Amino acid sequence: MPRPKRAAGDGLRPDDIVDAYLTARFGVGLESVLLDGIEGRITAAVAGIVTVEARQTGRWPYADGGLAEFYAGTLTLQGVAYSFRCDSYSMPGAYVGRILTHVSQFEPIEWTARTRVGEGAA
Repeated sequence: MPRPKRAAGDGLRPDDIVDAYLTARFGVGLESVLLDGIEGRITAAVAGIVTVEARQTGRWPYADGGLAEFYAGTLTLQGVAYSFRCDSYSMPGAYVGRILTHVSQFEPIEWTARTRVGEGAA
């Protein structure tokens, strides 16, 4: 997925951070998680860790049989919710079937902090 270059000194974008975390910890990238999420599935590697709620916001059929679909939703990863917008493209009978073509928005919208206090703490 093409991404704009960051200027020197800019921090990492939320999608870069989440992608790196998912890849390092679970061996699956953000694109795969979003693609499965818009199809109503959860990637097995992150089941119980990630939830994805997505709704289709539009679609555009192409003369060659391809279909572009547009989605908006929320990905929640360990208590942090991210709002996202993404596009996919599918081609009936194609080897890949459906690919994620663009993530136009991915930003944190809500988070919760929890502290666990063990026995013996005063």
